[in-house]
Amino acid sequence: MTSLSRESASVVTALGMTAWEPEFIAALRHPSVGLVVQRRCFEVVDLLAFLAASDVDGVLVGQDLVGLDVEVIAQVHAAGSWIVVLVSDEAFAQWVTDAGADAVVFIDEEHPAASARLTGQRARELREPAAPVIAEMSATGRLVCVWGPPGSAGRSTIALALADECARQGLSTALIDADPCAPSLDQLAGLTGVAASVTWAQRQAAQGILTRRVLLDAMPLTGSGVRVLPGAAGGTVLRPHLWSLVLDEMRAAAQVVVVDLGAHVNLDAADPEDAHIATALSCDELVTVGSCDPVGLARLIRFLEGVAAASQMRQAESSVVNEVSSPQHTVAVTHVPAADLVAAAFLRSHVSPRIQHLRGNLAFVDDDPRACRTARARGQTLAECAPKSQIRRDLRALATQVSQRAA
Repeated sequence: MTSLSRESASVVTALGMTAWEPEFIAALRHPSVGLVVQRRCFEVVDLLAFLAASDVDGVLVGQDLVGLDVEVIAQVHAAGSWIVVLVSDEAFAQWVTDAGADAVVFIDEEHPAASARLTGQRARELREPAAPVIAEMSATGRLVCVWGPPGSAGRSTIALALADECARQGLSTALIDADPCAPSLDQLAGLTGVAASVTWAQRQAAQGILTRRVLLDAMPLTGSGVRVLPGAAGGTVLRPHLWSLVLDEMRAAAQVVVVDLGAHVNLDAADPEDAHIATALSCDELVTVGSCDPVGLARLIRFLEGVAAASQMRQAESSVVNEVSSPQHTVAVTHVPAADLVAAAFLRSHVSPRIQHLRGNLAFVDDDPRACRTARARGQTLAECAPKSQIRRDLRALATQVSQRAA
């Protein structure tokens, strides 16, 4: 957060189109208030653009500002500024406080100057913030992420199977489709006409009305009891601040939360704004899927090298603050021919060394195209349509490891 050591704090305002705004700003600029107004904004876009290009201590926003939501407040904090919200009713004051505002001031529309002096007082209190208190996370569910390089067939099948098997072992389980390009878990699970989606959940979070009860009521159930949150039609966009709120509510509602992150192309970039990378590196269980063919293995090895580099970068950036734990990493190689000892030996010699420093282990998933085609055609899980198949046994063994750590 920007230092407030100098005599006057610099602020930018975005109070909305109100009748009291001009008089409030005039009073705010009085030397006795102790604030310097750098800019007056009237739209969220203008406010965020100014914060991106400037360095101010704080932001004053009004209840009437169109577009004010949880993500806007998070972006203000990400820019290094505190935020004070001027409100006119108790309900909005409670909501904006829960959304992360640093302070609220009740506006007296008949006496804006008095409200300006009170706002200056709140700003002075924010000059010497108390030491941050790390809140205890309410999330308890084990977060399991499934992803892989482009062309790694079987990601969605594995994600669905892991969730299904965990549910069959008595754990409350949720399944989220965060595939950025081609979400399909609702179809694979035989669910149709589902209104809820990841985009819908993020919209609820932005409006401050997302709760675990809202999520659970909107998510349909599979035959084994898995609650599914589908991806958005045409692809899923994860908005970092809102996505984390969705995950927290989901983890508070289920013992195991399986997320299909889909394929990732630009892993080497390790962009901190890439919510897919951030989720994968901060989850409890990470399952990276690769195909057992020459091209698929080459892609998998390059992808694992990228995972290692991104993980090391995250550890280096976080080491000065606190120790960051790495997820339990499993590399699931699909399309492995049954009883092919040569293929298994090749995989152990070429893939295993790449995951040793990721605390990883190697899992083989049998090649059973017939069982997979049947499951897709019927909208069923492998446990339902091919319960005795080798591929189902392989995935059940992997799920058992996850469920034992989540129990």
